[in-house]
Amino acid sequence: MKSHSFLPYLPLFICFLLIPRGSCRPIQKSSDDIVDQTCKTCARTTSFNLSYSFCLSSLGAVPISHVANLAGLGLVAMELALGNATNTVQIIGKMLDKNTSVPHCQSCLESCLQLYSTVSAILEDSISEFLSKQYDPVYMWVITITQATNICEKS
Repeated sequence: MKSHSFLPYLPLFICFLLIPRGSCRPIQKSSDDIVDQTCKTCARTTSFNLSYSFCLSSLGAVPISHVANLAGLGLVAMELALGNATNTVQIIGKMLDKNTSVPHCQSCLESCLQLYSTVSAILEDSISEFLSKQYDPVYMWVITITQATNICEKS
């Protein structure tokens, strides 16, 4: 089952956790856009399959991103992931309401619904922890979420 563009946001957020924390400072006036710079850095330096164009279009669509600092961009990425996880829960719920007659599909959808409901709650907690500058648990949660949601991707 496809997760409707949720998974790509997790590597984007993980990238923000991997960039040195000393880089999270207010932006000075500059001709370069922080979104462009950050997406280039993340696409070039992370081991995750993060597309520069996906990063740029995702973060670029949120106006505050262009004036945020690095921590602000991380928060934007988490909020995008949370919005997509919540949307995925709603989509799965509608699919279950259609009452598919294939038992395996029904079982997979129910499992994914439970998983994405949990993911949404974990992302909400992660945002709170991130705002408290508790980056290590957030990193572990996001890695766990990525691995868990891959199961639904394959179902």
